[in-house]
Amino acid sequence: MSLMGREKKAWERLRKVEKENIAEIKKLLRFWKKRKRKLHHCDYRMLRVEWDEYRLLYGVAVVECNESVDGWLVVDNAEYGNRVNYCPFCGYKAIIQMKLSRKVKKR
Repeated sequence: MSLMGREKKAWERLRKVEKENIAEIKKLLRFWKKRKRKLHHCDYRMLRVEWDEYRLLYGVAVVECNESVDGWLVVDNAEYGNRVNYCPFCGYKAIIQMKLSRKVKKR
């Protein structure tokens, strides 16, 4: 296959991926137009406890919980973040749940 043929195939693949991305973005926009509400946000200050007491309860691993545009919940401490199914502060359920694997690796 010539260089021109490879380049043409690469451009065709790029156009196809671009169309897929645009379709996914439109799907997300329709999803958020239906919701018409603010994204979820909680942090340790909503617990109404002092910072020292909070550190004894959870440590510094979880400071806030935010909902992403995709519907995931992410807890973080401003340095590291983890995706969760439920908010640890108020129990809010994520719209897009993680699928947990039931398989265990055998040694």
